[in-house]
Amino acid sequence: MITYSVFYKTNPADPAQPKKAYGRVQINEVMDLHQFSNHIATHNNKYSRGDIYAVLETAVRCMSELVRMGYKISLGDLGAFYPAISCEGAESIAEFSTDNIRSLSMSWDRPAALDNMKEGATFYRVPTRAVRAASLKAENDSKAGELIEQFDNRGEGDSAVSPDDSQQPDSGNEGGGTSGGSGEEDPNL
Repeated sequence: MITYSVFYKTNPADPAQPKKAYGRVQINEVMDLHQFSNHIATHNNKYSRGDIYAVLETAVRCMSELVRMGYKISLGDLGAFYPAISCEGAESIAEFSTDNIRSLSMSWDRPAALDNMKEGATFYRVPTRAVRAASLKAENDSKAGELIEQFDNRGEGDSAVSPDDSQQPDSGNEGGGTSGGSGEEDPNL
């Protein structure tokens, strides 16, 4: 299932136009190479997770090496990977040098079969990360308010809760904390 949220965005080609609503995929989880290898191994084949991991890890290193040498690597139904450069412009062709090249990266030319995979997918709309964070904060603030009210309304015979009491009230931080990082929201997670 693909989860997505909706947000407003300005058209970068024409910022004067009014913002429009767009959908953005919310990534469920990042799967690393070990997990991906494990998943492949569960698809009834004769290779172990370790064998698959070794092949994929070697493929990544070799692709990086070959792209740095200027090769385009075609992997059949997976598409082709090729070198791409990002450059700073020069005043003329004669003035352009390798100093104008800012970066070299690997680009992916995906086949038509991977270009639009909507058929067979299911979609479920979820709140944006910013809305979820605000909702969690409001929920936590509400729980804090409830605890303060309970404390203020306790009877004479009630005892206060001590820090080492096993019946300590819930802190309201269910499941855990913040996403960490730079403080900037990654719209794809």
